[in-house]
Amino acid sequence: MEIIWMLLGGLGIGFAWKLQTWISKNQLKLSMASWTGILIDIFLVLFTLAWTISSIEEGESQAAGMGLLLIGGFALVVFALTRKLVLKDMGNPTKQET
Repeated sequence: MEIIWMLLGGLGIGFAWKLQTWISKNQLKLSMASWTGILIDIFLVLFTLAWTISSIEEGESQAAGMGLLLIGGFALVVFALTRKLVLKDMGNPTKQET
């Protein structure tokens, strides 16, 4: 069980490191709402993984499935909203001006 928590900590550090290098490479200035959404989404993804793994280890497969469905679904919603905020902060580079 301790190895799982160490792996989740490593994933959290990996997320933060990748985010920091991506932001410094693109020289972005993100709003407070974007930062809040990013941090909440990272927390929700890690919490979903922790909930699912610990529920499976305890033999509670229904709890693992519901955790994936509810918490993971909420993480996807937060990700979609945060993505819109980040694209707005970046000046929406996906749309090409003609």
